[in-house]
Amino acid sequence: MLIDKLHPHGKLANFRDLGGISTGHGILNTGISYRSDDVSAIDDDEAERIASLGIGMVIDFRDLNETSSGRGPIANHVEGYLNLPLIESSGEPGQVLHKIFDDSFSAEDLGQWYFYLMGQVAPLVVQGIEAIAESKSPVVFHCAAGKDRTGVFAAGLLSALDTEEQHILDDFSATQLNMPKVLNRLMNLQPMFTEEAISQAGALLRADREAMQRFLFLANKEHGGLKSMLVDSGLSEKTINSLKTSLVQNR
Repeated sequence: MLIDKLHPHGKLANFRDLGGISTGHGILNTGISYRSDDVSAIDDDEAERIASLGIGMVIDFRDLNETSSGRGPIANHVEGYLNLPLIESSGEPGQVLHKIFDDSFSAEDLGQWYFYLMGQVAPLVVQGIEAIAESKSPVVFHCAAGKDRTGVFAAGLLSALDTEEQHILDDFSATQLNMPKVLNRLMNLQPMFTEEAISQAGALLRADREAMQRFLFLANKEHGGLKSMLVDSGLSEKTINSLKTSLVQNR
């Protein structure tokens, strides 16, 4: 698995604007919602760069162990902070995490885990969507790699706006281009990510389109769609309308 060893670990590797994605209600505005890898583990210059975008809130999906080191330099620039520990709150974090370096773990397995995870943490995902809908300034949401927890949340946010599946898949799979840089950051930030271990990894260290496709298929099969899962967990029409107003360009 390719690792970009030249990428500095104090710089974000998977940060991007959701603006430009076509939803069921129009194109997402630029400069409003961002997704990212670990925003807490960046240097001062990177924190200033992110803050210069006008971001007023960070939504952090990492668990208690991951957040124990603090928020890092970004805390000096962005006051708003919301921690929604998606894996910790799922009740069984070890169910899949011990398979990070298992090369037999497939994209389909990953998609099934995403579905299981959403089934456990949908109320927290709704809480994050509500925070974005209510925010008066741009928001960035992140986990460690900006792939799994962030990817599941992004899919939920886009589904709430009736985004077609192909656009959700495009957004998820865009992370694959950034994975060599992400892997270098992980190697520097978390000791278990050795080069040897990464070389043995399966789909848990990839952003295969098929993983998100499987997740969305199961959500549709079992619940009539990802949006329906979120509505059943408290996503209101008021929040959806607020998203349309704040995130989507007028047609």
